[in-house]
Amino acid sequence: MDPAVKRRFTDSLERLRRVNPHSLAFGGERMHFPEFVALMRLRELRGGGGGAVGAGDIRRELRVSGPAISQALGSLERRGLIRREIDGGDRRKIAVTLTRAGEAACESAARRHDAVLSALIERFGEEDTRAFGALLERFMDVLEEYSREYRERELPE
Repeated sequence: MDPAVKRRFTDSLERLRRVNPHSLAFGGERMHFPEFVALMRLRELRGGGGGAVGAGDIRRELRVSGPAISQALGSLERRGLIRREIDGGDRRKIAVTLTRAGEAACESAARRHDAVLSALIERFGEEDTRAFGALLERFMDVLEEYSREYRERELPE
């Protein structure tokens, strides 16, 4: 395999990592990207009813670890954007609800996120964005498959 391909790919991944979208201002609300995603997914999962959603449901939907979702939800709770309570129907589960401040943060963050995505897609071009998205999905499928296989065997030398 061409070493230049490996080098360019590695360099590109490093550039992507350095962009660091983890701390963006979403409409004046400063939050880390994992918190933003958890907040948006909570709003999406609860639908129009405004009810509680299980923390485990959010974790599964986002495909993250228990500690990762716990950290994101803890930060959101400390800032008054969500409330976590023991589920009345099953004391082993945690029910998560958006507060009024959380609703407002969701609206503001969603508008900001949409504006950022629109600007990026406009600069990159819709056709290229579609192609990149398809390639990125394919790459992530290969990476996840390889990761599963890797856990079952040794890394090739």
